[in-house]
Amino acid sequence: MLLYLAVQDDGRPCFKLKSFAVTWQCVRRCWEDGVFINPLIHRFWKLSVQLLTRLAVWLEADEVAILTVLECAAAISDCCLINDLLNDLYRRIIEDKIPQNITGRGLFFDGLAESAARLLSAIPCLKRSIVQTVTKQCYQNLEPTHTIPRLYRRTNKEVPSKPSAYVVTILKPLQSLLSEEVLLGDDHRTDICTEVLTIISERYLGIISDVLLSVKRTEDSLKKLKQRGRRSQDAVGTANAGDISDDDKIRLQLSLDVEAFVAQVDLLPLQQLSVTRSISLQQLLEVAANAKEIAMNTAGCDIIKN
Repeated sequence: MLLYLAVQDDGRPCFKLKSFAVTWQCVRRCWEDGVFINPLIHRFWKLSVQLLTRLAVWLEADEVAILTVLECAAAISDCCLINDLLNDLYRRIIEDKIPQNITGRGLFFDGLAESAARLLSAIPCLKRSIVQTVTKQCYQNLEPTHTIPRLYRRTNKEVPSKPSAYVVTILKPLQSLLSEEVLLGDDHRTDICTEVLTIISERYLGIISDVLLSVKRTEDSLKKLKQRGRRSQDAVGTANAGDISDDDKIRLQLSLDVEAFVAQVDLLPLQQLSVTRSISLQQLLEVAANAKEIAMNTAGCDIIKN
């Protein structure tokens, strides 16, 4: 089982996962005075490479699929850290222990660098795992969007004036990840966050569009029934002249929800995201604005309070 290690009090970089910490401890010990034996330098070098390779193979195995989001994030951080520490270890200690007259002196560094590169190559896979898990969790929080029409059809509810309660939960999984600042560097945080938001925005856009299309079809069907003399004021949702219809209430509620969702995006602790929004997020805003405009034109601006 993977265990998180405490951050060092002196502020030095610290591995987050025990598997990385133990691997690095073994690699570093290979080159310590009292352990390292110069005539066996090739064997100590080979052992160091084998330790790093074994860790890389573990990251490439199917077992990574069972890691939690935070464990994947910690593994990304540790991959970067072990690469930096390995370069530092070679410059400060290993290079001085390699005899000047030995053949292929540069191969010592190349072998270690290759092992480190293999660890770094696992980062994209770890990122994909994080994105897939977080988006799946966010998807579940989008489901209440489908229920909004039922909340307003023939229920005589008041005109909506605030976003639905589910909106603040949509990005909770992503916010939880971003709150763990110690786990990911800014670049990785931005990449993961941007991809998750793009996927979620596209999904939300699809749901909103489907709901609005269903509302329009229902509205058109009821208008046709009314024109044919099969009038039912309850069904249409306009019991009194001048009242806002149930369909327009739905449009307004969806508009409020989208605006609140975008506000949640802007509050995320990533400056780049507040400057540049994804195409899907812009489209989501446009659809919401259009729905609000339709409702206002139909019911009258004096009925709808912004």
